[in-house]
Amino acid sequence: MTDPLSTPSQPEKRRLLFSEGAISDIPLSLHGISPLPEVELPKPPQEIEDRKGEVRRITKRLLAIIEDHRVSALRMSIQLDAAALQQVILALEAETRREDPAVILTDADEIRCYVLTSLYEDLLAEPSNILHTTHIAADVVRYEALEVAFWQECIAALRLKLLP
Repeated sequence: MTDPLSTPSQPEKRRLLFSEGAISDIPLSLHGISPLPEVELPKPPQEIEDRKGEVRRITKRLLAIIEDHRVSALRMSIQLDAAALQQVILALEAETRREDPAVILTDADEIRCYVLTSLYEDLLAEPSNILHTTHIAADVVRYEALEVAFWQECIAALRLKLLP
């Protein structure tokens, strides 16, 4: 018979069990204190010398796109009337708020839905075609993309022009 006091006992092997969610909740920082979130400073509005003039210029471009689509839609026996343009503008406004515009553009008539969606997509692509120049130095020019706030101004001006 062995004497329990004479043989040293082996410590029990332990297993740690974590649930799947517990592993992802462990902060990855020193002493378990999570780092402070990075604070983004509010960005001042884009400086555009002639803001109203730029809105007029862009609105004119948007109206030209709408006119091209109106002519094409007539060939398919679809009229881009005030109700149709209202739908497209509402969809553009929804997009600027990061909402789903597809709900607004749906229509029972598949061809009309196609025409509205096509017009919406062409208008939505316009901000990526518009760049503003900022002169940093005498020989350095920086090209900046159109900001959402300015695009919203352009859509509002388009709304006023089309749907008084």
